Amino acid sequence: MALHALTQADDIAAAYHQLTEELKNGSVPYERNVGWRGGGEQHTVHWHPGAGLWGLSAVAVDGTGYWFAFGTNDPAQTNQFGSISVQFSFYREGVSRRCGGAFAFNNTNGQVNLLHSGGIGGGRNGISKTSFLAAYNGPLEDIRWPNGATFRYVDIGSLEEPGLIGRLAAFVGAVETFKASVPVATGIPH
Repeated sequence: MALHALTQADDIAAAYHQLTEELKNGSVPYERNVGWRGGGEQHTVHWHPGAGLWGLSAVAVDGTGYWFAFGTNDPAQTNQFGSISVQFSFYREGVSRRCGGAFAFNNTNGQVNLLHSGGIGGGRNGISKTSFLAAYNGPLEDIRWPNGATFRYVDIGSLEEPGLIGRLAAFVGAVETFKASVPVATGIPH
């Protein structure tokens, strides 16, 4: 499969809107406070009960890009909502490997795929892109960037094929399982 990173503003915006619509389709919306390390804010989260996945999409406050966040805690169960499990971020235009997400054109089928760098964060030792990708059993693909460089990403799959929400849920579940498997340091030497 030949994947080429989208870097043009119009292409990235179209993919963002397509993923946002897929996220909304068939979902139950809830207004919830979504938290992250050092803060949080009110968002509409789109709950997919069959997949056990919520997601939100947003344009960056400064207009430089797009952001998606996902988790598995059921927003119907509480107004005190939990934290984000996985984020996908995209610059509005150009190349930034600092962003966790990528949209890429698939030369094989002419569709756009959603990908993630594997940089999952976690705020503690043992949770890193390298350790996550070493443990991950899902599909990985190389993306070619405009400068000719290629980098390996987690391939969530086509935005157009059925089952995208289920594939996202599987990826989010793999991230949560991985994070839960990493021991929490107690700070007490043995």
